[in-house]
Formats: sequence, C-alpha cells, structure tokens
Amino acid sequence: MAQTGSGLRADVRVTDYYRVNVTTAQTMLSGTARLLGVWKPEGAQEPGRENRLLVAIVRADVVPLLAALDRQLETIFAAHAEKLRPTPTAAPGVVQDPSLPAGMIIRRFKVVPSFLSAAASRDSAAPAAAAAADPFAAGSMPNEPRMTVRITALDILRAQGIVFPQGASANFNAATSELIVRNTPENMALVETFIDTLTSVLPINVAFNTQIVQADGTFLRKLEEEYASRADHGKMWQAVEEAIAQGRASYVQSLWIGTRSGQRVITQVRREYSYVSEAATEKEEAPKKAADSKATPPEQAATPAADDAQKADGRLSPVIEMRPVGTSLELDPVIDPDGRTIDVNYALERDYAAPTLRLPLSSDDPKVMKLDAPATSFHRARMTTSITYLPGMIRLIGIWKPEGAPNAEGADVMQAAFMRANLDPVGPTDK
Repeated sequence: MAQTGSGLRADVRVTDYYRVNVTTAQTMLSGTARLLGVWKPEGAQEPGRENRLLVAIVRADVVPLLAALDRQLETIFAAHAEKLRPTPTAAPGVVQDPSLPAGMIIRRFKVVPSFLSAAASRDSAAPAAAAAADPFAAGSMPNEPRMTVRITALDILRAQGIVFPQGASANFNAATSELIVRNTPENMALVETFIDTLTSVLPINVAFNTQIVQADGTFLRKLEEEYASRADHGKMWQAVEEAIAQGRASYVQSLWIGTRSGQRVITQVRREYSYVSEAATEKEEAPKKAADSKATPPEQAATPAADDAQKADGRLSPVIEMRPVGTSLELDPVIDPDGRTIDVNYALERDYAAPTLRLPLSSDDPKVMKLDAPATSFHRARMTTSITYLPGMIRLIGIWKPEGAPNAEGADVMQAAFMRANLDPVGPTDK
C-alpha cells in the first residue's frame, strides 16, 4: 500500500494458519475406539501430501474413582444366605396355575403396543408363515379378491424356531400390551431371549461421508438433469467415480464425520487468511496546551504546506482482519421414531479458489489523489437446506461453477458435493 500523496509504499507482514476443527458428540463403549473425522489437508506444501488424507481416532475408557470393593462379604452371602432364606422356585412373572399341563408354565411379557408388526418386520420368515396359512393365496389370479390372514403371536414365535407342543399357546393382549405364553421352561427361555432382542435398544450414531469433485460442466449438468427427481443418487455417484477412474474428473475434498441424533456437528478444514481491510495515516497527538496559555499568533497559524508536512510525518496504520478460507460442513441430524429415517439440516461452505487482490485503476491526472489500496475478493459457494435420508443413501447436495479458480478460467468446469448417510449402532455388532 502507498501513503496518500507521498508515493511511498509500506509492506505489511501477516501470518496464515491452516487448521482442522471438529465439534461433535459420540456414544461409545468403554475400551472402544471410534473414528472422529477424515479430511484432506488444505495448502499442504510438502511434496507427496497433495493426495493424502488426515484421520483422527479417539479411544474412551471408563476409569473407576473408588478402589475395588472387598468381595469377601459377597462370598460369605453366596455360600450361606441360601440356607437362611431359600430363593423362591417361581421366577418373576410366572403364574402358578394348577390346571396347566404337566411340565408347563405361564409367563406374561410386557411388550410394545406394535409388537405384532415390529416382530413380523424383524424377520422375513414370520410373514412367510402367515402367507402360507392363507388357503386362498395359491392359484389366484392377480385381479381376484383375496382373503388376508392376520399374523398372530404364535406364528411369530414359531417362525423363530420355538416349539409349541400340545397344550402350549401364545396370545397378545393389545389392550395391556402383554404377551401371554404357555410353554415348557426350556422353550420359555427361548421366548424370553427373543423378547429381549426386541426390547433392547442399542444407541445409534449417525455417520456422514462427503465427497467434493470437479468435472466437465456438461457431464455434471447431464447427470443432474437425469437424476434430479430420484431419491437416491447412488447411480449418479457411480458414474462420477467411473469418470474419475478415466481421468475425466477429480476429487477435490473428502470429509467424514459422525455424531448422535439431535446433536449438531461441525467439521472445518480451513486456512485463517489474513488481509488488510483498510489503512490510514495517523497524526501524532500534539501536546495539550495549558488553560492559561496565550492564543496562537496569526502568523503562526497552520498553513496548507505545514499541514501536509505534518501529515507526511504521521504513521501508516493498517487494519488487519482474518477470515477462514477452505471447507466447512455443519450438520444437524435427527433419527425419526422409526429408527431408520434420517432428517438432516446442513450448511456447506467451500472456497473453491484462493483469495485474490483487486487493484484500483490508475489515473494520469495530477489533480487526482492516488491511493494504492487493493481490495480482497473471496470465491465461495454456500448451500443451506434440509434433506431426508435412508441408511446408505447417497445424494447430490450441491453443484456450482468455480468462478475465479485458476484451472476453471475459460473452461466449462463445475464442482459438485455428494453426501452419504449411515446409521452406526453402538454395541456388540461392532466387530
């Protein structure tokens, strides 16, 4: 920058910072490790790191604050308490009925009101058993009316391989949401295990994988037009991957982040860009005059030449500001009551080109005051909206033309962002 009217220039040193920022929440089991995020670093200067990815993994352990309990008392109780007060032979929930067939018991299980539909959808074998019970299903024409046989609790349990001998039964009371089962103790244990698998709910995390690519504009616009009305853009992403393999497209940025339902998550891969927003000449403050000092004589009043000289002796003070430049993804996902559908609000920001300086026009008119104050232009695409996913679904979440990018000048080039959503249960299923 130049000082007003002086023709002198001043260099200002600034520092840029390259950083990754992740704000999320995870549900973990003690002793397990989880992936926090995957990023492609911005502005890597080392050779060979242009196509490398950064990965962050966290491990969690529950550490007891108190010392381990003395197990001596528990050992004594285990050895002698049964002699003092024997454990009742009837298990909780078992109804003693003298009219029961020999060797059978009755159990009442508290289940969800939607037990029949939830249990039937859990295993495809149960609907198949119900369909086979329809005597009018086989041999009927497509346009003929059919009788629908409703699946029962007994059908569901038998579909799980549980045997119901003579005298055994299973009934679902919709009014009280109870499953009443009559069976042998061995088979009742199998029923209890099956009910536990229905009622036990594991915590679920949500994971999002975002890929930003660059390709020919005609190619991306054609894909967008073809798949715009489809819920799943997996075929579209497959076509983009084939183009990348053939060298007709390229990866620009990769992001992976996970969180809990209802928890906002932010992942940022950015450079803190420092720039001069303005510059001004500050004059040194003159010493304050005493209250009884005499007025300045007219001959000593400031003249234009003296005022210019005073300005020339001032200091040039730049105002430096910082602005993040790079990629930022903010997500706010919610898992619907069905346990599968994912509603997510997202905001994606991508600076597709480095900031550039806009130099002012010069003038040869000596009466025009010249001020060299280049402004900074930022090249950014931003998408903010809401979308609904099913687990494993891929969707195109944004497409833009990178105006001002060095490799996009005079070419029909576009960039696009694809995002995949997945459910990640926390529990024994993690192998």
